[in-house]
Amino acid sequence: MTSMMSISAMSQMDISQMEILEELYNATNGPKWHYNRDNTGYLKWNFTKDASGAYVNDACTFSGVDCNSTPYVHGLAMNAYGMTGTLPESIGGLINCTSLIMTSNSLKGPLPKSLGAMTQLTNLECQACELTGMIPSEIGSLKKMQYLNLDDNALSGPVPPELFSFTEIILLSLRQNNLSNVLPKEIGNVKSAAVIYLNVNSFTGKIPAEVCNLTSTSIIDLSVNQFECYPTCLSANVWKDPSVPVC
Repeated sequence: MTSMMSISAMSQMDISQMEILEELYNATNGPKWHYNRDNTGYLKWNFTKDASGAYVNDACTFSGVDCNSTPYVHGLAMNAYGMTGTLPESIGGLINCTSLIMTSNSLKGPLPKSLGAMTQLTNLECQACELTGMIPSEIGSLKKMQYLNLDDNALSGPVPPELFSFTEIILLSLRQNNLSNVLPKEIGNVKSAAVIYLNVNSFTGKIPAEVCNLTSTSIIDLSVNQFECYPTCLSANVWKDPSVPVC
């Protein structure tokens, strides 16, 4: 829940955070956002400045902004806000942010490479956002990541091997995109994952034998792709197309 802070806390907030939020607001057509949740007591985003050039409002009282009782932005929860445009690279400057949820918006364009600078991020959800381009390898540097959901976009190209370097990941979901090429053997490294969804893409080549290392993963969905064959070590937790033969 968004934390309520006094206006006096504004003096403690890093002004650069306000500038980043203002750039996000402008880049995604903020004046036409629809705040479709119960926002009682919270403000619509407003970047009015006083005569000295200081921001009048406290971003910690903005709808969808969670500061967790601190002067810093710890989370953005902006599902179906009617955001249109492209996420700005400056968003990576929210280095205290642990959760970024922007599901069901029209954020056409690529994910910013600067997301890799958000080292505290544990939750990144941008499904059904019309995202395009390749998944930035920089996201793989987010060692605290637990929930990564980029379902139902138009992301393309190969999955960077760095994306399988997470050590605390629980959900890794990239289904229903245009991802292609060979699935990296590094997939066998994400042994903490409970669920992995890579279905409904255009992966080719052999399903890597390293998938068999994921013995604690409940579901690994690799169906509706273009794999040539699969290793004999695959267990029942790996979902694949019945027509795919054994290598």
